[in-house]
Amino acid sequence: MSDFLRPITNAMRSQFLTTRAAARHMTARGAGVVLAFGGGPVDSTHPALLLRTATLSDVGATAAFAASDKARTITSTDIDISCGAIVN
Repeated sequence: MSDFLRPITNAMRSQFLTTRAAARHMTARGAGVVLAFGGGPVDSTHPALLLRTATLSDVGATAAFAASDKARTITSTDIDISCGAIVN
């Protein structure tokens, strides 16, 4: 069981410590955004619906949007940029 829990515990601890450190700066500024990137399983028998994969530019543009004032009404959500490889 400990082998199973170790990567989960490490990921959650890293996320918590990073967010806590960022929150100190965000509190002082009166604003801020925390972005967390992750992945999920991809069904290799089901190709991406857009027939391509996301580029680093795609990821950067999505992150810039999510952290911008244009996304100020978006809270606690996932933005799927898998090009359709992960179907929700």
